Amino acid sequence: MAINFYEKEVERLTIRFNRVFGDRVVCDLQSRYASILAICRVGMIARSIRDMPDEKEIGDMTREFCHLREVLNRFFDLVESQTERRRHAVTGDSQSIAAGG
Repeated sequence: MAINFYEKEVERLTIRFNRVFGDRVVCDLQSRYASILAICRVGMIARSIRDMPDEKEIGDMTREFCHLREVLNRFFDLVESQTERRRHAVTGDSQSIAAGG
């Protein structure tokens, strides 16, 4: 059985979503739900591409798939960078308080 590129990409997005949102106690629910819906849409497109006989429609769906994948990856990058900045800010504040400053 050949590994389907599209299904593998959906799996990567799901893993990345879990890494970004999985252990958060507090998060922006709208962003979380939008991410979930976008991953579901990417999964539906992947299944449609697999079952589609028309080459032109496959091209259009592939463009939509790649666009959504890139948007999700940029969003996850943004969330991860904000988390890192917050982590550094909290660590820096804790160190200055511990130093008596």
